[in-house]
Amino acid sequence: MSRARSDFIERVAAFKLALDVQHLIELAPTEVEHNTRARMLRNGLCVVGFTMLEDFIKSRADEVIEKVGQGPIAFSQLPERLQHLGTIDVLDGLRQQTRRMMSDKLDALPMVQHHSQQIASTVNAQFQLSFLGFGRDASNLNSTAVKGLLRTFQIKDGWGQIGHVGGRIGFGIPSMEQSFVNASKSRHAAAHEIRANTLLATLRTTINDAVAIALGYDLLLSKAIRTLLVGNTQFCQDNFNIQHTALSLRFVDQIGPSLWSCFPENAQRAWKRSANREQLIQDAESIALRRGEFVVLRDQRRLPTDWRTPGA
Repeated sequence: MSRARSDFIERVAAFKLALDVQHLIELAPTEVEHNTRARMLRNGLCVVGFTMLEDFIKSRADEVIEKVGQGPIAFSQLPERLQHLGTIDVLDGLRQQTRRMMSDKLDALPMVQHHSQQIASTVNAQFQLSFLGFGRDASNLNSTAVKGLLRTFQIKDGWGQIGHVGGRIGFGIPSMEQSFVNASKSRHAAAHEIRANTLLATLRTTINDAVAIALGYDLLLSKAIRTLLVGNTQFCQDNFNIQHTALSLRFVDQIGPSLWSCFPENAQRAWKRSANREQLIQDAESIALRRGEFVVLRDQRRLPTDWRTPGA
């Protein structure tokens, strides 16, 4: 299971619990001390909320990039964008990371040697790409960088496809890219503007949108690496394009206090029901691996709480 994903899901759960704390609620204008503290706490959570999503996007990309060399496709056959991601783009990230480490008086040499070896490995039959080619050349991640990464993995309408995935799963968000941009702006204001006042409703929207973006992004990227790992050389053609329609989904929904139902998307009836949630998830992952599906776990409101990408 993806460590990046499990960390993100754990942080989302903690974030949602934090939103229920009474100290965040604005009281009457006369309650100056309480309201000042509440505003500071909400601003802090706003920064944390976006940082969680930003970290997941980078960390999940790291996992996928490091798997590219595990497939049967030679480096020289990979799309040019992906070749550059693992070589030329690494140089920019390496330069930025080296500066940061040296400014903190840390020894950057082992890192430089490690990632240089990975760049050099691309001349061999067996190679491993460095993950420093994505998201390390700037302090913060922007929507253009996310779109660029997805395009590198042959997802040519990245934000649009994330939106389509979200719609299939149950999110009613008009524009995933705009949601990302809005969350980024809110984080910047909360971190740098002394009079910023993040609303509790904004925090709830931020975390809901973060899950929607992370889920769509992850499933699309997972589909791409699956395609590479099975040696599908069509992936290397310039006109190859991964769209949301290439994703087969299987759901595990909670349908009662102690009852869960598993079914493929658009099925007329459940494939299996069980009071044993963990066993049902294992069964769902097993059949999903055989059929090339992805598994989405949802609560009784049909809101995603987790997802699995067998084989990716």
